[in-house]
Amino acid sequence: DAQIFTRCRIGNIAYEKNNGWFLSNADGTFPEYFDSVIIATSPQHCLDLLNNSEIAVNFDDQNLSSEAVGTLYFSFNRCLNFPDALIYLEQPFPSWLIHHGEANYSVVFSGSGAWQSAWNDNLENLRSSYIEKLLQMHKNSLPEDSADRKKLPYLEFQRAVHMPRATLSCRKENTKLFSNILAKSKQKMPLKNLYFCGDYVYTAFPNTLESAIRSGIEVAKKI
Repeated sequence: DAQIFTRCRIGNIAYEKNNGWFLSNADGTFPEYFDSVIIATSPQHCLDLLNNSEIAVNFDDQNLSSEAVGTLYFSFNRCLNFPDALIYLEQPFPSWLIHHGEANYSVVFSGSGAWQSAWNDNLENLRSSYIEKLLQMHKNSLPEDSADRKKLPYLEFQRAVHMPRATLSCRKENTKLFSNILAKSKQKMPLKNLYFCGDYVYTAFPNTLESAIRSGIEVAKKI
């Protein structure tokens, strides 16, 4: 039976000729050997995991353009009344509203846009505007005579996460450039049963969700 390890943040990956792939976490409490390794992290982190200076690549030196993703997380004391689990919001800024189950929601911004200035200049105001918008959307969805219109849900938890280099820009040249980086790294030291998944390694498409899925399918076929 397969063994699943949870909450094991890998810090180092090294290949030993006789034993295979050695993985350990940051504090050294998880040393294990594996026959194969699939790295499915963001591009700036995937090569940093390889604990071998001969194939290490500095992501910052490769002229790879990236895009940011910002996410506002909200939890209320009870569910809001929305028609769908995924809703596009045009205002205050183009974004996606996602229902994660129970009374948990997130608003996701991606790519370059005016939202970045609002995030950097006044994050609290940005959060407040979306809390107000979600509650107003909830209220508007209720019948006029509903008692719930007078007693709206209240916020129990909120969090903001900003990833300035969440993904490579959706440009085909980025994918080709990164694939060349991987190829040159492997030429320096052939690595057996090491696979990479992500939108940045599938060269037929630019960096999109579709290319990420197809990269995973390709690795599954090889294994």
